[in-house]
Amino acid sequence: MKTRINFLTASLVIILFMSVSSMKAQSNVDFFVGTWNVMAYDLPSGDTEMVIKLNKNNEDKLEGTIGDKGDANPITISRIEVDEDLITLYYTASGHQVYTTMEKDGDTTITGSIMDMFDIEGTKKE
Repeated sequence: MKTRINFLTASLVIILFMSVSSMKAQSNVDFFVGTWNVMAYDLPSGDTEMVIKLNKNNEDKLEGTIGDKGDANPITISRIEVDEDLITLYYTASGHQVYTTMEKDGDTTITGSIMDMFDIEGTKKE
């Protein structure tokens, strides 16, 4: 009987832990949903203002676009990886596979990089 109680207790602890972890990951994803005004520094063409728009699709996964500020044809992001307070956006620009990282840096701010070479800073649009 005691073994059965220990097993049930352990099972409940595991289920509770998994639920809390899932809720934290979900809230981290929600932080990134929205429109981000981003400055990319020291690109070959100079500092560039960009807009990154992220939303959730029907499967509750992130999707979005990235482009220069005022660009009428932003690039569709092909894949987004989420890792706690960091996301990585994958897309094709000028025929090249590119990735951009965005890391939570405050309540409405991010830092990151493009291809680990060019720093970015961004603010969530109200």
